[in-house]
Amino acid sequence: MQKFKTLDEINQLVKLLQSDPVIKNKVNLYESIIKSSEKLAKSIEAKLSSTSDDYEAAKLELEKIDAEQKAFNATQYYQIWSHRAVDFDMRYKEIVADCEANYDTIIAEGEVVRKTQHVLNAIMDAHSKLENVDSKLRVEFYLLVRQAVENHKKHNNIKGSLI
Repeated sequence: MQKFKTLDEINQLVKLLQSDPVIKNKVNLYESIIKSSEKLAKSIEAKLSSTSDDYEAAKLELEKIDAEQKAFNATQYYQIWSHRAVDFDMRYKEIVADCEANYDTIIAEGEVVRKTQHVLNAIMDAHSKLENVDSKLRVEFYLLVRQAVENHKKHNNIKGSLI
């Protein structure tokens, strides 16, 4: 239970979970740009080999250079976002493992804290009424309750467990 103990770490994890759709969208976007730009460059190359007009050839050369540069730039961004996706997956697995290992304890401590915190009480009530809770929502709920518990312990100088 030592992992993700500080409030800053918990806040960072919540932000990380929120960034998942952005990361996936960026990876897909740059992958599409790379494929389209490479296809365009090949098409321009084919058209360039069949043209005899110098002016048209020069225009096609410039278009080809632009398409290749766009593919190159998109590849750089794709690599960055792919690394972020891998980092997200690793961090998410750590969070899920921590959640699975400590969920019952944190929720039990949350039951104690909710008696003095109206917002946490409302959140825990609303969560208990949900029927199908997916993994991401469960982890976010766990992190929220854990943050409330850690805040309560910190502000009341409590060391150890509340239960």
